[in-house]
Amino acid sequence: KRLRINVAGFLNDTTDEQLFTFNPIAAQFFVTNANTRTFGSELELAATPLPGVTLTGALALLNAQVTQAPANSGVSVGNVVPYAPSFTASLAAQYEFAVEIGRLSGNVFGRAEYQYVGSRQIDPANSYALDPYSVVNLRAGWTTQSFDVYGYAQNLFNAEYIQSGFRAGGSPAGQIVV
Repeated sequence: KRLRINVAGFLNDTTDEQLFTFNPIAAQFFVTNANTRTFGSELELAATPLPGVTLTGALALLNAQVTQAPANSGVSVGNVVPYAPSFTASLAAQYEFAVEIGRLSGNVFGRAEYQYVGSRQIDPANSYALDPYSVVNLRAGWTTQSFDVYGYAQNLFNAEYIQSGFRAGGSPAGQIVV
């Protein structure tokens, strides 16, 4: 009971998945129905090396591609499905111990997390990829059977990243503006 390993694999064939594209000239979003295939795997490890200490780590690999698209849609077979990173990972460490406060018994805990999200395309035409990013989060508190009290800090180091975007046109130099 000190080490747990979870492995998962999946395959999804989707017909007429709705993929959104922004047209900066018309200032409108358009929907393209395309067939897609998504497959991947996940690996998760959880270890309890000492009483109250839990260490976890996870890796995920994803392949999400367009398999059929309407002609003249700007979407090509083989394009990556938007917002589907090919790689994500996370690490976490948590320490927890029992505490009694008055008549209430519960657990005090502290948790640190690291999360990584790989590069993602912003549209089905694959006109621009968002940079990968990583964040560190902290959480500490007290849990009981009836309620939880905790504080947290998300994105502890104030990493700047973009979670989503759309192509808004081009700069005078011809570069894509997102």
